[in-house]
Amino acid sequence: MSFRGIDAAIAAFRAGQIAETASWVASRLEQANAAAERLPLLNLAAACARAQGDRAAAEAHWREALALQPEFSDAWGNLAILLRESGRLDQAADCYRKALQRQPGNPEFHYNHGILLRDQDQPAQAEAAYRRALQLKPDHHQAAWNLGLLKLSQGDYAAGWPLYEARLHPGRPEAITPPRLPFPRWQGQDLRGKRLLILPEQGLGDEIQFARFIPQLKARGARSITLLCHPALRSLFLSLPGVDAVHPGPKLPPDVRHDYWSHALSLPRWLGCTLAQLPGTMPYLRAPDSHRDYWQRRLAGCSGRRIGLVWRGGTQHHHDTSRSLPALASLRPLWSVPGLSFISLQKGEGENEARAAIASQPLLHLGSELVDFADTAAILEQLDLLISVDTAVTHLAGALQRPAWLLLSRQHTDWRWLQERDDSPWYPQSHRLFRQQVGENGWKGAVERLTVALRNWAEAHSRP
Repeated sequence: MSFRGIDAAIAAFRAGQIAETASWVASRLEQANAAAERLPLLNLAAACARAQGDRAAAEAHWREALALQPEFSDAWGNLAILLRESGRLDQAADCYRKALQRQPGNPEFHYNHGILLRDQDQPAQAEAAYRRALQLKPDHHQAAWNLGLLKLSQGDYAAGWPLYEARLHPGRPEAITPPRLPFPRWQGQDLRGKRLLILPEQGLGDEIQFARFIPQLKARGARSITLLCHPALRSLFLSLPGVDAVHPGPKLPPDVRHDYWSHALSLPRWLGCTLAQLPGTMPYLRAPDSHRDYWQRRLAGCSGRRIGLVWRGGTQHHHDTSRSLPALASLRPLWSVPGLSFISLQKGEGENEARAAIASQPLLHLGSELVDFADTAAILEQLDLLISVDTAVTHLAGALQRPAWLLLSRQHTDWRWLQERDDSPWYPQSHRLFRQQVGENGWKGAVERLTVALRNWAEAHSRP
């Protein structure tokens, strides 16, 4: 493919024509000799290589550009992003310093520097960088969203919820698109006598976690509340207090009429939710009786205390490589604790590992038998403890008020688990958190700490 100049090639790159752009840039670089001509080509070639997953080539292109022109601030900024993605945080910090020295008024440099500072466990400095980006560009929705995540992770919900609304702005990459509905969005209006539609967003765990706010809406006088949800949650959500109708998404039946609609994760903002005022009625979900009876019979042969396991999340999650364990074998120290029956609730990634469990790794795999979350809920009600990474099952355990221990990565920890705590205000009577510590590379240390706690727990809860 041939483009009419570098601007057309950049437009094609932004439109997703990565391979075509890379080919064009490579051919032009072979012919370009002057530094002024090579610089923009090297920058675009590096961007193409990064988009294609070739970080080494991308770094080589940006370093060549900087050798030609050390004042090329965009190359310093782009190289910093690449180095951060590669885990070379100190080198990335040096590149950001050089980029900001050359262009201190660039909001993107401050925003991306904030992300690096967050990864370096410097939340105060990260907040300052995000706020500087917003000063320079008030409509920088990515900076607002990341600042919102930071404030939520600190427990500052009064500041965090309004900023978190930036996730919905159409100018933000991967924005959540508001629906086209013939009635307005609920933003705190009087609900007395009104009909409210609540829409799902993000993951299954988010739907479970934020369903707790529905009784508060009913207490404000809502005439009826309709909940749209993932089909796998419908039978479970029928037990939710305050819900008048539950429809499996993504489409609503055409005859449904309402006065307002709201995204589920916007509810706490308009309800004025603070960390100290989280809805405290637990549990707020229960397994259907028919499911409970079936799984009670299915688990009848499990002796000792029953421990559920989930070690991987869905690969579509942006930070799944951080939150998931690399393999079931990472949990091998748990097998040394006597008197326990381990039960796999693993779905998707990891199911084959569970099926292949050997004698030295005793495991009853039920994950492949689960049809929906009502099944999962019924099993959790039969277990003594769930051990899991950060997945929807952990939120389900909390909604059922079942004991759960979470393994949490230090990098990219989700905001709802806050910072440096080993408990969760969202699930105060059920959850215990085992975090990776500073300087730990991998999950060994967290699993060892959890194993010690499990051995103590098993001794205290041994059956007579």
